[in-house]
Amino acid sequence: MTRAMALCVLVGSASMIGVVVPDVSGAMEWSASMVLNTNAETDLDSDYRPELATDGQGNWVCVWHAAVPGAQDRDFDIMVARSSDDGATWSAPAILDAAGADPLEIEDDFSPVVYTDGDGHWIAAWYTYDSRGGTLGDDTDILVSRSTDNGATWTTSAPLNSDATTDHLTYNYCSDTSPRLAYDGNGHWVATFYLRRTNIEDEYDYDIYVSRSSDHGASWSDMQLLHASLSTDSGEDTIPQIAADTAGSWVITYKSTNLVGTNGVDDEDLHFSRSTDNGVTWSAPTALNTDASTDGLRDGYSGGLDILTDGTMWVTVWVRELPPLVDYDLMISRSYDAGITWSPPENLNPDYAVDGGFKDLDPRLGTDGAGNWVVVWDGYYVAYFPWGLDHDPVFMRSDDGTQTWSQPAPVNTHAYIDLSWRDEDPVVVASPHGQWLTVWFSTYNLGGTIGNERDILYATSCVPVIDGDQDCDGDVDLYDFFVFQDCFTTTGPVASQCGNLDFDDDDNVDLDDYAVFQGSLNGPGE
Repeated sequence: MTRAMALCVLVGSASMIGVVVPDVSGAMEWSASMVLNTNAETDLDSDYRPELATDGQGNWVCVWHAAVPGAQDRDFDIMVARSSDDGATWSAPAILDAAGADPLEIEDDFSPVVYTDGDGHWIAAWYTYDSRGGTLGDDTDILVSRSTDNGATWTTSAPLNSDATTDHLTYNYCSDTSPRLAYDGNGHWVATFYLRRTNIEDEYDYDIYVSRSSDHGASWSDMQLLHASLSTDSGEDTIPQIAADTAGSWVITYKSTNLVGTNGVDDEDLHFSRSTDNGVTWSAPTALNTDASTDGLRDGYSGGLDILTDGTMWVTVWVRELPPLVDYDLMISRSYDAGITWSPPENLNPDYAVDGGFKDLDPRLGTDGAGNWVVVWDGYYVAYFPWGLDHDPVFMRSDDGTQTWSQPAPVNTHAYIDLSWRDEDPVVVASPHGQWLTVWFSTYNLGGTIGNERDILYATSCVPVIDGDQDCDGDVDLYDFFVFQDCFTTTGPVASQCGNLDFDDDDNVDLDDYAVFQGSLNGPGE
């Protein structure tokens, strides 16, 4: 169909075909909650802490840990499911690691993460109690596995912490936990995690370590301390998060009770280090929250910390415990110079001053790289909001580079009716063409269609980054033309589901808007 033919069809019939499309006008809208683990109706065990990644080409991989059905002693293993249609359907859950399935190792694996370079390589990492026949000891170690077929198959896992076979022989108390991954778009990967090495039972001097890979996780460098200064401190450095851009900047931020610079004492602050040589060396730790010398507050409470960059701006969000009540609220700081300097902390959730005693936990960031940002978190509001006495995944969206945000709202559409179920630990990820997914674990049974144990739920949203791309597939094609045709009007007001096609904001979807739409046509049928 030529553009001229399309215009004739458009003018001749303003509603020749009806198309169901996401409502992208005004506030961001999420689909009804859907179950991601397709065995939810029949499984009897719980699923926890999902993580999510996409290659931007319609492929998504979700990993989580779950008690394997039928396993003895409630053995937790790493599960994986994948989608090749932007989250519309998902494969059946499978045990990711062959060593965890055959032979059955009856050792727990927890808290996986997954990341992709967008070019066919996927890496998953987690921590494990599996001794691998006694070779790794009875401590926790970091395991890593790779996929080159969008999560369909994975290599047998191998230790990432390079002392995994010897640490338990040297120390009475040792553990490695909470791995995080980043990729710079230029062939370099960095993993970070925190660990404990001591012969003293009540000594908890945790430190941050890193390891590097230049072959997409096939091999990793010997692990190294983030910075030499961590070898002489005595406090706790935990929950590292990492981000990288394509220009060679890497930033790790983490929670610490150690003093750096003019830090205050007896509280927890956020520290950060930077690398410009792909993780070989890192700058001395510096306080990220610029009020560290005076705040006297707990930052990064309960692991609540995340960092993300869109390549231009770097954003950190975290949980701060605020007085006088035990009130946990969200903070935000930004960097415009690749993490060298950071803006003063600001309260992110607008109700922080009046929601005393209610909890905002575990924030996570997502961005499409086109100016849209979303923060999701676990909101436990009791009766402050009309969302019941339970935990719900809450979100806010910014379309101006995190300067202003929409009002907090639940991601889960059942938040207003479930009242006492638990929806926890949400994660949000966006594709470069505007498809968003949020995933979390929940005890809600979806109206009795699944069990009451914890399952993995998700919701989708479409926020086009190309004018006219109503289904967020990266093309403005005949599908989008039929949507435009169905929305065409010169009398207004524009229908709510058509607001994204009113490019000149005159409350009509008319020929002026069609000129913009026509200029974006780039898909089949152009």
